Order: sequence, then structure tokens, then C-alpha cells
Amino acid sequence: MSASVSPPPERTFGGRGKWAEVLAYAGLAVGAGLLAALVRALDAELPAMRALFWYAVAGAVASAALSLALAVTRRLPTLEDGTIGGRPASVVRSWGPHWWFSRVMDVALVSLGVVLVVLGSQAATDPLVWAIPPAVVAAWFAGLVVLALTGRRNREALWVTDDRVVHESRRGRRSVALADVERVWAGSGSERLMVRSERPVDVETRCPRLWGGRRLLQPDHVLAVDCSLMGHSADALATWLQGRAGVGATGASVAERRRRRREV
Repeated sequence: MSASVSPPPERTFGGRGKWAEVLAYAGLAVGAGLLAALVRALDAELPAMRALFWYAVAGAVASAALSLALAVTRRLPTLEDGTIGGRPASVVRSWGPHWWFSRVMDVALVSLGVVLVVLGSQAATDPLVWAIPPAVVAAWFAGLVVLALTGRRNREALWVTDDRVVHESRRGRRSVALADVERVWAGSGSERLMVRSERPVDVETRCPRLWGGRRLLQPDHVLAVDCSLMGHSADALATWLQGRAGVGATGASVAERRRRRREV
């Protein structure tokens, strides 16, 4: 296994998918701006309406910023040197603004929920009825924020050290030994890099299912990395990782895997 493998070719960020997202977030910004204007016109002096107004303003600003960032971005993150667990590594991360947009909106929803809980608890009739629903919503989004801050819900990234392949995602951090890698390939018709290990994947941090989203139907021996917002295609990363792991395009034989484990 050698780290002296040619880096994968880069790709530009463009096409219908990109511009569809630009328009979608621009439309979201316009919609949020119209909501803010409507709330202000109705009665912006009521505390609940004032909270909704500022939430709509935050959504409009964040959506417009993301739409602009998408429009001007031509290149996505590519492989770079990094450190994970105190070990030097090669890492490629997904594009950051998407991730930070979601975190900003999480915080905005938590803030809106807290305001509504306080207002609901002060209601003259049935204060619990008014306070419990926004409290549940605020608690769920607060969970997203806490999990992101504690590293249990991560931005999509692929790390490769001298002896491990690590996948970070919204479901947490999972890894396999490089010497146990049997096969690396790009998912058919998708931007997903697939890494199959001879042994079960090690779960280093786990995001609780309530916040981890829909889990992929994949074996415990497989890592599936979403490369759609990375500066290398899944095919290019697969070829590069095959070189790092010392496996061919069709996988490694038992004899090859034994030889690689002896070299580690």
C-alpha cells in the first residue's frame, strides 16, 4: 500500500443540477422575504408575529447567500492534507455552505421555538397546550445543533490514513482498515463511492436514529460516501482509492488481502 498515488482529476461545478439549486434557493429567499413582508403588514407588534418576522428574515438572507454562493462557485473541495485522530491523512470534504446553511436554519428554528414556548406558557387558557408543540419542535432542532457540535452528525467527508478509510456523514463516523478493503467502486448511476471491507465496519461515533435521517440499505461491511458535492467524481475517487488500498477494479483476492495485512 502506497500513499504515492496520483491524485484524482478535479471536476468543475456546473450543469443543470447546480443551476436548478441556484434557482430553488433564490425562490426560497423570495418566498421568505414575502412572508416577512406579509407578517410585518399584518401585525408585527405581536410578540409571536415579531418572532416569525425575524425567522423569515433569517431564512431570506441565508437562502439568498446560499443561492449566490452556488452561482459563483465553479470548483468544489478537492483532496487535501489533514489530520484525524492525531494521524496525517488525505481528506476530501463536501462543499461547506450547504452544511452551514442547514445549521443556521436549525439555530433559527430553535430560537423561534423557544420564543413560542415562552409565549405559550403565558397564555391565559391551556398554557401547556400552546407550549408543548413548539417545545417538541425546538428540542428536535436543538438536537441537530448539539449533535453537529459534538461530532456525531458531520459534514460528508472521506479520510484516508496509512491504515484506515474513514467516512464522516450525518449518521456519524464509520471506518474500516485499509488492509481489509476488498473492493472499491462507484455506485451505478450515482455519485456514491462504495468501499467494501472483509470485516464489519467500525462505528466510531453514531448519530441517534431520530436525527440521522433515512439509513441506506447497505451491509455492515460497506461504506457509502456521497460525492455529489465534492470536487472529484465517485469514479475518480474510486480509482484513486483502489491505488491507495492496493486493490484492482474488480476487487482483491484473499491472497492479496493477506499480503497487504502483512505489509501494514
